Amino acid sequence: CCQYYSEVTISQARSLGAGTPGIVQGVVTSPNFSTDYVEHTIQDATAGVVMFGFNLTGLTLNVGDELRIKGVTDEYNGKYEVVVDAIEDVEDLGQAQVPNPQNISVIELFNNGENYESELITIDNVELVSGSWPSEGNSENIIITDDGVSTITMRIDSDTDIDGTVEPNWPLSVTGVGGQYDYTEPFDEYYQLLPRFTTDFQGEYGIPVAYAVAY
Repeated sequence: CCQYYSEVTISQARSLGAGTPGIVQGVVTSPNFSTDYVEHTIQDATAGVVMFGFNLTGLTLNVGDELRIKGVTDEYNGKYEVVVDAIEDVEDLGQAQVPNPQNISVIELFNNGENYESELITIDNVELVSGSWPSEGNSENIIITDDGVSTITMRIDSDTDIDGTVEPNWPLSVTGVGGQYDYTEPFDEYYQLLPRFTTDFQGEYGIPVAYAVAY
């Protein structure tokens, strides 16, 4: 009749497999990637995971909020989640230090994406290979490279403040969270980079490209 919860690190939670109840603590690293539900990435010193909730109306979170959440593990198209049932299962512990992004390459994300799923990462020297910059209210999957050979998908979600902005000047550094959208087992492909804000696009001298002058 009852679920028994134990507190684990996010890395441990990821290793438990789907359908396991547990408590994890981590810092919010993304805006809400869903319009209808709650979908934030959280990260501790060991790993990252998606916190997902269907019925969390009224819960507003910001990047840097430290949370202690109670939920059940799940996997959605390869993306590992802790699914929270009720707003009472989310304890906001206040503001904390946001983890520094790990600097990796496109091929590293392609080959070892599970190591970076729902964690903050930065890829330098990003160039656009194909795809269109999203107009206001639209999401887009854009193919990017950093070496002219290896490619990965950069998903720009319409729930961010990026869609509808001026396309930046390439190449540049892009920060975001590692994502995945894989329909078939063993869920070890189709990793993505999900930028969160316009300020995740950094051009020369660290100036956001949206505000940089094109020469």
